[in-house]
Amino acid sequence: MLTTTVFGTIVATLLGLGFYGGDAINVSLTIFEAVFIPPAYVLAKAVEREARLDRKILGGIVFIAVIGIFLSAAPYLVPLGVLVSLLILFIASYSVLTQRMLRGTGMALLFLAIVLIAVPASLLTNQTPLAYNVRNFLYPLYPDSLEAKQWFQKNSSPACLQGNVAGGGTIESGVWGPQRLRVLDTCVSVTGVVEGIYTQSGPSNDNDFTIDLRVDPEYSHYISVGSIVLRDGYLHIEVVPSMQESLKDTLTRLKPGDRILVIGSLVLDTDHGFWAEIHPAWEIVILS
Repeated sequence: MLTTTVFGTIVATLLGLGFYGGDAINVSLTIFEAVFIPPAYVLAKAVEREARLDRKILGGIVFIAVIGIFLSAAPYLVPLGVLVSLLILFIASYSVLTQRMLRGTGMALLFLAIVLIAVPASLLTNQTPLAYNVRNFLYPLYPDSLEAKQWFQKNSSPACLQGNVAGGGTIESGVWGPQRLRVLDTCVSVTGVVEGIYTQSGPSNDNDFTIDLRVDPEYSHYISVGSIVLRDGYLHIEVVPSMQESLKDTLTRLKPGDRILVIGSLVLDTDHGFWAEIHPAWEIVILS
């Protein structure tokens, strides 16, 4: 199991680098298979040495820790969650390898693991990286996804575009190819400094007006791991053609260095390493 996991991860990563170049992260996210290496090793040793620690308890501990790592690292990084989960795995591994687990400690450790994972989860809001990770992980199972309504506005604020924010799903009528995007929040606002301006977006030439935004510190939770790796830590902003006319004056005057307010839908681009975008953006205000 261990050998297969390591080999599969290496091969997938090399294939990603070979065929996708700079966007290799999209394929190389299979590196998360490595998350399963410690559990596989620990469980194998538990069987081999007939560890006194109950295997069901050990399995529960390892499972919770693995889920904790995964939900704390993809596509947004939650350092505390990763550290806590790794600590749990380390304690479990140490106990198996040294046979020094005291009676009853296994159950206490499992309880601690549940508390450490469940308590933060119970405090989730729609404005936290962990909440975004959960939504991304379970995206196909969310009610709005099952009903194909993930693009329908959920915020009744006058600042939020109402109805289907993706429009017709074509270059002329809205967001092109919306199925490649995962909607995290249908309406968010963010401020920051313009670092780059582009009149077209990617090889598809969908005529979107795009901006790279260095967000203000209070909006750093919008920056995914893909944004850090592939977009230098900037938040990608896209104004689709059907919305450019209403923003024509602003887009004409916009230049790098401007501090702006952007309102739109927060999404993850699954075609480009799960970087984060405001797409579509329907309001841009130059602040200074």
